Amino acid sequence: HTYAGSQNSSGDEQLHLDIDCDKAVFHAIREAGVFAVAASEETPEETDVLPAVIDKNDEKGPWYSVGFDPLDGSSVIDANFSVGSIFGLWPGKGLLGRTGREQVASVVSVYGPRTTLIIALPSGSRDAGE
Repeated sequence: HTYAGSQNSSGDEQLHLDIDCDKAVFHAIREAGVFAVAASEETPEETDVLPAVIDKNDEKGPWYSVGFDPLDGSSVIDANFSVGSIFGLWPGKGLLGRTGREQVASVVSVYGPRTTLIIALPSGSRDAGE
């Protein structure tokens, strides 16, 4: 894997793979049509991700915001260690000043000899059938 010649918000040297994964996740988030704002380790500013066909002034939503690391551990990928993705989802528009208690879901995926996906939801969501 080759270095892109830039650093992410954590000061890590970015690989082209980091940037490609970031673009792919942002594309999928935009296509979902339920996210208003997204930010990642590679793109650390709140980014409007609502599709153009949706009225951006519609406050009713339901909109969600997502913060993520598209490929955590990419610096060790050549050593064939496991890497993963991390996502946090919040209700509404905006990520700044949000807390973990406000999250409506979090997701961790691990890619390696075995692929694992872990989803965390608030305790009441299972009882409500959501």
